This record gives sequence, C-alpha cells and structure tokens, in this order.
Amino acid sequence: MADTRQVAMHKGISNDRETLSIITIYEPGINKQQVKVENPFTKNWGVLLLDKSNSEWVREL
Repeated sequence: MADTRQVAMHKGISNDRETLSIITIYEPGINKQQVKVENPFTKNWGVLLLDKSNSEWVREL
C-alpha cells in the first residue's frame, strides 16, 4: 500500500503586494481534520499518493 499525504493550498500577499499560492504538503499519517485545525482558512485540499518510483495527484486542488 502506498503512503498518502494531505496537501493544502491557500493564497497570500507578499510585501510587494504580489499574489502568492502557498502549498503545504504534510507528513504521511496526518488526516484532513488535523489539516483543518492547523490551517482553518484553507478551502482547497488534496491528497498526494506517493509511490516508490514517483508521486501523483489523486485529487487536484
């Protein structure tokens, strides 16, 4: 069985007033509820499926 990681994405503004996309990839074993507690303003989540040879998105953000 492959490990999965939760992925969260949100937008931010830099000091230069540029829009940033901030993507956080969590360690294996953290569930979506734990991500919601850590990032309460994040509305976009995904799951990253890790394989021995590569990584692929299971669900897009």
